[in-house]
Amino acid sequence: MVALEYQPNFKLLGMKKGLLHTYLRDGQLKKTAEKISKIDGILSVTIHVGNSDIVSEFIYDNSEELVDIIAAIKQIEGSEQVVWSEEVFKLLTHKQNVMKSFHKYWKENTNYNNNNNNGIRKNYNNNKNKNKQQ
Repeated sequence: MVALEYQPNFKLLGMKKGLLHTYLRDGQLKKTAEKISKIDGILSVTIHVGNSDIVSEFIYDNSEELVDIIAAIKQIEGSEQVVWSEEVFKLLTHKQNVMKSFHKYWKENTNYNNNNNNGIRKNYNNNKNKNKQQ
């Protein structure tokens, strides 16, 4: 339930870090996200609902590398627009706030309170598959 991630301090290493927001015209979210994840400099790729379709965390040394990463994404079929932002600094969140927010959600979410799931949240896809079987 808790994932620890280790990541170098890129700023101390002299590298820049930011986000790439990719907008698609064809709806091929997973296929495009997988292609983006293979581009050099990409740290993570997530699919979103809302403003942009795919958000990627990336690192780069200079403007030329930034242009290369953006160009590589724009060359992927179905890619309509790429918007980027550079991280200036990151504020640490207090651990107590994270746990308090998690506890509040856990307590209020009825999916967690079902005794048949051993305290594990029901996955949307699992629920969808169960509904098809019935």
